[in-house]
Amino acid sequence: MPSTPDLKLALRRQLRQRRRDIDATSRLRAAERIAAILEELPGLGEARHIATYIAADAEIDPDIANRSLHKLGKDIYLPVIRPGNQLEFARWQLNDALVPNKLGIPEPPPAAERRAAQALDLVLLPLVGWSPGGTRLGMGGGFYDRSLGNAPGLTKVGLAFEVQRMESLPQEQWDVRMDFVVTETALHDCRDGGP
Repeated sequence: MPSTPDLKLALRRQLRQRRRDIDATSRLRAAERIAAILEELPGLGEARHIATYIAADAEIDPDIANRSLHKLGKDIYLPVIRPGNQLEFARWQLNDALVPNKLGIPEPPPAAERRAAQALDLVLLPLVGWSPGGTRLGMGGGFYDRSLGNAPGLTKVGLAFEVQRMESLPQEQWDVRMDFVVTETALHDCRDGGP
């Protein structure tokens, strides 16, 4: 039987390819639908400080959702890589310039207001795979796991395509579970746990 890291690596390859196989029109329709479904998220009305991300590698593009959140008066933050491969979150306005980080991912410049994960209300997470129990398979760097593990009150919401769903995924003790996953078809409540 393969080890958990080997199994995760194989699943990442498979699920990233599923994501890449989705055509541009379907990808845009999914992003529009996810933005609409996200408005039904429990607690969204009370959430003020919301972290999101800039899509890469055929991830769900949260741009439409980000614009909707901005119109609702939410303060939007993007992840910034810090020493020790930790994330903090920098305030971002929709038209603010971004600069590439060490991985080539755009992030706000150093002068942007920063918040730790514990000071956020909600975070939208990119992912490679997910299970109905809230297990998230990311890209493998552990950035979100290290950074969100000490923020127990933070609502964690994965954005994904249905084709990224697995009935169960391998999970290690440091992996952070999601509270919800929003796909192009539904809002999945993962708070009851499960596989």
